[in-house]
Amino acid sequence: MNVDDTPLSELLFDIDMTLCDRFPALTPMSIRSTKARDVFKTIVKLGKYAKKEKKEEAKKAMKHIVKRPASDTWF
Repeated sequence: MNVDDTPLSELLFDIDMTLCDRFPALTPMSIRSTKARDVFKTIVKLGKYAKKEKKEEAKKAMKHIVKRPASDTWF
């Protein structure tokens, strides 16, 4: 099934389940009683947070890399 063929209700349910997985205190019913604008703002913030965490992990990984200039006789 292509993304274009996916019904809107199924996409919204996927969003609900993603939020419920991330925040165990939430349930699909509590999300449905929340304003849609607040739900989408939370999703956008989650995306930004995930990007920030990924960048921080990459920075930590780079700290372990030691860079030294190669000598002329390295080969």
